[in-house]
Amino acid sequence: MFDISAQLNEAVKRFGIMEETKGYVFKTEIAPDLLVRGDRDKIDRVIYNLMGNAMNYTGEDKLVTVRCYADGNAARVEIEDTGKGMTEEELHTVWDKYYRLAQDKRRVVGSGLGLSIVKSILELHKTTFGVDSEKGKGSVFWFTLPLI
Repeated sequence: MFDISAQLNEAVKRFGIMEETKGYVFKTEIAPDLLVRGDRDKIDRVIYNLMGNAMNYTGEDKLVTVRCYADGNAARVEIEDTGKGMTEEELHTVWDKYYRLAQDKRRVVGSGLGLSIVKSILELHKTTFGVDSEKGKGSVFWFTLPLI
């Protein structure tokens, strides 16, 4: 059991150096005091990977939005970028190991394992997760954890 709201706020603070040095903008819409069931350290890895992914793919405005709110009996976490978005075909392969969007292979830094690690951790938690994206309008990666 842990406070996902506090954990998300801490993660945004950790990325604060990127606001100062690289011009990223982190917008938060995080409901307070959402206690969830899960492995805090593993979920921290999920958050870190999703935020890093959003930073890699966000648009010229460098905006990353982090949301968390109660959705029925679960907390829903959403991390949104303002990038180019994905096609339907790309949505089906984005969770695969070493997958990268074709147009960003040179610009993006990383091993290509981030989203496959996210998928593995969330599958271990037996929870729902996904990505909503529209070509030209960015992407929202999301997952849920049961509220206590």
